[in-house]
Amino acid sequence: MPEGPEVWALSLMLNEYNLKSVSYGKHLFYNNQDWTFGLHGRVFLDPLNQLIKVESDISGTVKDCDSIEWLVNNKNLGKDWMNSKKEEIQMIVNEWKSMKKKLGTLLIDQSYISGIGVAWGSEILHRCQLDPNKRAFEQNLNRLTDVIIEVRDEIKFKYTHFVMKQSSMKEAINNWYYNLYALRTITPMINGIQVKMGGRVWWSNLKQKL
Repeated sequence: MPEGPEVWALSLMLNEYNLKSVSYGKHLFYNNQDWTFGLHGRVFLDPLNQLIKVESDISGTVKDCDSIEWLVNNKNLGKDWMNSKKEEIQMIVNEWKSMKKKLGTLLIDQSYISGIGVAWGSEILHRCQLDPNKRAFEQNLNRLTDVIIEVRDEIKFKYTHFVMKQSSMKEAINNWYYNLYALRTITPMINGIQVKMGGRVWWSNLKQKL
């Protein structure tokens, strides 16, 4: 599933191709529309350079949208992970420290931080050695803010480098979904186990089975 970093990279490519767009979390604001991408979202530039969404039953939606501000308010989106300040993330994590909800549930709740899904959430919690299936207040979250920012900055560097070295931006846009999945490295997916929680599949390499 394309998460915040992947949608951010798509927006970067579109802007490099002179097609104005803005990303916010998992949403792409383009041509006065809100684009979401579901599990297998893909796009295609036609011969007239019109951006087309490749549709399937699980590819998200395209809906009219007045502005990015309207989108954020209407969808009750929290801070945009790809562009948030460390202080903003820290305030959210401080709130989580006393909460009884499971940490994984909080991390992917788009009303707190918009753009983190179970894939990048698994990487973040892996680096902190935190348990998505355990309540937030029962765990030590002191490193969580730093890691959320660290993972974000690493992704931005990697994806930006990839975009800027493309000889054909149109081809890169058309292959966006496949290229970024090839680039995306989620450590616990490689050497961890699946953790089913709340209808989602997380990945963890904690020694104990969660």
